[in-house]
Amino acid sequence: MLYNKDMFDAAGIEYPAPWPPMTPEEFVDIACQLTDKENGVWGGAASDPLAYIPFDMLFSPDGRTATGYANGAEVVHQFEVLASGYEQGCIPSSNILDPWAQGRDFFSKEQLAMVITDFQDLDQVEKAGINYGSTAPPTPEGVEPYFFVWSDNVAVFAETEHPDEAKAFVAYVATEGQRIRYEESGEMPLDLAVAEEVNWAKGVPGREDGLEVLSHARPLVFVPNRWDVVGPYYDAWGFVVGGEKSAQEAMDEATPAIQENLDKAWEDWEDQG
Repeated sequence: MLYNKDMFDAAGIEYPAPWPPMTPEEFVDIACQLTDKENGVWGGAASDPLAYIPFDMLFSPDGRTATGYANGAEVVHQFEVLASGYEQGCIPSSNILDPWAQGRDFFSKEQLAMVITDFQDLDQVEKAGINYGSTAPPTPEGVEPYFFVWSDNVAVFAETEHPDEAKAFVAYVATEGQRIRYEESGEMPLDLAVAEEVNWAKGVPGREDGLEVLSHARPLVFVPNRWDVVGPYYDAWGFVVGGEKSAQEAMDEATPAIQENLDKAWEDWEDQG
């Protein structure tokens, strides 16, 4: 999560620490304090609760059960918390701006005080002269924070016929490949050791904050084909934001479909060995 330090200073709000993160309730409260409708400034932007709550909260620890988790009290509460930010006009809905695709653009123009996004295109933010910091995405109290670092895109199947070659390829992607990624695009290497080696942070405080955040990365509960599995979740969120259903109603209706998708995903996974 990126935040504008100058806006925090003007409002007399203390900067959030890189770690541990603020709570979603704090995020919405601060977003409302920083919203300046007359000057077209939104206090914060988050696409939906999964922009910050750990994916694990939707599933049992073994990744096989959604019922009672996806529609459990804590997930439902997070729907209500973020929806309250939309209702108060402190957080724009996705039909106004997509935090992932447009968040850094609005942030660079000082039309956003906080945005839950990623570290791509930080040069854009820095060239705009934004005095920014970064912190982990808001996380409910008592929940271990999680954020996607996208370093799990390449793996080796246990039964591969060429394990040594596959592992050599993964090793290349994680080391030399990351150096090439940085050299060609300037994007942050997925391996923190490489990020430090190439001096990705360049002494910029917001980037240094980011490295501290990313040092706390952790594995996620494994769910096969997870994004397709949770498709009904996004329909439920739309109903809540649109005021058509309560958070509990929406997730109670969505969870059976999520569970059906989950069962099928595990069946397909196991059929493939």
